[in-house]
Amino acid sequence: HTFTISFNQLTHISPEIRTFESCQVLWLNNNKLTFLPEEIGHLRRLRHLMVQDNLISTLPEHMMHLASLEKLWVSNNHLSTIC
Repeated sequence: HTFTISFNQLTHISPEIRTFESCQVLWLNNNKLTFLPEEIGHLRRLRHLMVQDNLISTLPEHMMHLASLEKLWVSNNHLSTIC
């Protein structure tokens, strides 16, 4: 399953994202996100995560649980720390 939540000026993602258990591709690019919730680590089937062009400064440690993750797009953010 693919979820596209791009170009929406979102400033945060609800912790309820953990209910997207079947999600394999998640597009969150081109918003105004400053962080990703730790619940993103519950998306065990996630293979592709696009979060480029946001305001994210750190990636949550819980992303280490994304064993299926193959591609992560994070360009054009404010990253200073990765996990």
